[in-house]
Amino acid sequence: MNRQEIIEQLKLIQAGLTQDDNNKSKNRIDAVIENLKQPISLADFLGWEEDVIYVDNDTNIMYKIQDDNLLEIIGQSLVIDSSYCFSEFSIEELRKFKKLQCQKYNLILQKGYRKLFDLLDCEKYLTMDIDEETIFNSKYSNDNSKYQVRFTLEEIENIKKKFKINLSIYDVVEV
Repeated sequence: MNRQEIIEQLKLIQAGLTQDDNNKSKNRIDAVIENLKQPISLADFLGWEEDVIYVDNDTNIMYKIQDDNLLEIIGQSLVIDSSYCFSEFSIEELRKFKKLQCQKYNLILQKGYRKLFDLLDCEKYLTMDIDEETIFNSKYSNDNSKYQVRFTLEEIENIKKKFKINLSIYDVVEV
């Protein structure tokens, strides 16, 4: 059954509800119908989660979906993979990719240090500019194409070494 057929079935069910039926039921069905009318996201289409890394076990190439774009992960960079051909074969292959099970963490500057460094209370996340390879505190808790805010334990150790800093003033919080 496709999405349009589901909408039609829900409309039939809704039409069969009497005035004595709960208006909440009708409102819920309306909400489901509106949701089904929306375009499907790439993540939903592939059965993936947004901002989660998936690995092609044959090639070990890593991909993720961010802002409804398929991105290939090359080193620390995210690149829109415009070369990926969406044939029936490739879609089935993408659906077979496995979620990479590496835990990520935010490094959150402890409250007393935010005051000491004269930062706003929201400017608490250790952030790395991917291109410039600099670190600073920001208010954003999610990665994007320019900044990395979520780190693996290995990446945290690399930050300590690369920038020669002690991160004990940060709380390491699993995301």
